[in-house]
Amino acid sequence: MTGLTSVEPAAAVAPPAGLSITLSDATTQTESGAILTYTAAVTNAGASAVKGTLQVTVPGYASYAHSASGKKTGSDLSWPITVGAGKTVSRETTVRVGRIPRGEVRFTTLATLYPEGEPGRILVRTADPDGIRGVVDPAHSVRSPGASAGQSNAPLVITAIIGGAIIVVALAVLLWIRGRRRARARSAT
Repeated sequence: MTGLTSVEPAAAVAPPAGLSITLSDATTQTESGAILTYTAAVTNAGASAVKGTLQVTVPGYASYAHSASGKKTGSDLSWPITVGAGKTVSRETTVRVGRIPRGEVRFTTLATLYPEGEPGRILVRTADPDGIRGVVDPAHSVRSPGASAGQSNAPLVITAIIGGAIIVVALAVLLWIRGRRRARARSAT
């Protein structure tokens, strides 16, 4: 094929043992105009130091506060870090939520650690998905049976089967009682 180049994928390399990352803004819901303070923390429970770039990424309609340290590139804010063995390194930033676009159900912020000199390879990543006030998140809502076309009707079917069984048993009992009454009436005459 002329003009096409085959690119071999980079070999997958496991992150150093004991490396983890957390991200928190101490809230579960937000709204347009809110100010959120995030803490991203990288913990190294391994035996050797890890050097890399810690990056926080917010949705495109949010912005970092003017006092945020680190290198800003669009929706990303990053810091070079070194996490010693048995240590935790954290960075904090303040974010202003802009006008949330219609149809959004979550305000999700990411924290990623890239190895030093390899911005395309992720060592560890986490997300902090805050709900948006006044918006129902379909992934976290409970619906009644038949509420959507793709939803299972199993509870409705089970209810119908149980109801049918109860009716059959009730009819059998009534027929048995009626038969016993007829038999007593015949034996009495």
